[in-house]
Amino acid sequence: MQKSYEKADHFVADEDIVESLKSEASAVSPETQGKLEELAKDVANDILQEYGSHMSDAAKERVENLPKRVLVLEEADFSETLRAWLPKRQHVGDNAAGTYVLMGDFIVLSNERTDLEHRVSNFLSAYPEADKEIARQVILKMSLIKSLAHEIVHAHQDSKDTTEHDDLRAYYSRLAFDECGVAFITEEICNKMFPERLNISYHREEERRDYFKHLKDKYGEEIYDILFVKVPQNDEASYLEREAGILSEFPHEKKKDLGIY
Repeated sequence: MQKSYEKADHFVADEDIVESLKSEASAVSPETQGKLEELAKDVANDILQEYGSHMSDAAKERVENLPKRVLVLEEADFSETLRAWLPKRQHVGDNAAGTYVLMGDFIVLSNERTDLEHRVSNFLSAYPEADKEIARQVILKMSLIKSLAHEIVHAHQDSKDTTEHDDLRAYYSRLAFDECGVAFITEEICNKMFPERLNISYHREEERRDYFKHLKDKYGEEIYDILFVKVPQNDEASYLEREAGILSEFPHEKKKDLGIY
């Protein structure tokens, strides 16, 4: 097993590595994997259309191939992958359905936590007359769109100032801001693309969405530049100043209220 580390360097794992993980450990059928990649592409395109102007060119280019870099693993393989690829500081909750792995540039989802292949196989067994392709697509959307959208939004964020802080308070303030913003955008994307999805809520999700909306009302659209880490060329100081102002909105008690501490 790979030794754990503190900082998530931003690098893209070779396509052969990702394909090897799929072939050796994927928990879903090739048909389900194909539909999953189609859904991921639709979500990524929608995020780019809505928020692309707030992203760096590098972030947009990086996400272009991401839909083919989504893995669904059984719980043991999911946990092992997280231990091997995530920095020690990055904690994934026990109920989290998946995560975006910056060190490698792929998304990994838990088959057990999403109950994905079980839902697909049960439905097709109960309704053998159903169109398998349509049924698979609808179940994927209902079960996964929220988890998938959440991680794809994270993937669109650049990595500057989000991976390592000597000051743990600054680190967790940035983390809190990120999670609030991603929760807000995920809900917007899901409501637009598939309002009939299963309404699964995550820890303090509503509070996080509401607080980001409050900050958006206060700081305006430029808050998305900070969320997606779009640093102006030759003017990093202005970005850092604006970021510091927003992160000052996350004192310890607020982070506690949001479930991030």
